[in-house]
Amino acid sequence: MAARSKTRILVVEDDLSVRLTISQLLGEQGYEVTAAADGFDALLRLQQKLPHLIVSDLLHAANVGIRIAFYCSTQISRDSSRRVERGI
Repeated sequence: MAARSKTRILVVEDDLSVRLTISQLLGEQGYEVTAAADGFDALLRLQQKLPHLIVSDLLHAANVGIRIAFYCSTQISRDSSRRVERGI
């Protein structure tokens, strides 16, 4: 039987303690967590592998949070099997 892949989550948070705490809690729940210190780091990680979920605020410097959302929506729109949900 083939192993089911873990749900990938990207955590984007500039506060180190918050980033580590969220990453640890999600990892303990069995998620595959990647963390980015800022939006630019997140964009680089998104180009490597698109996660299933991104945990981030949209208020990063230089509107990078908005750029992250735009990048993801353009990548996901190419794959009609993915669903985009936005939330608070």
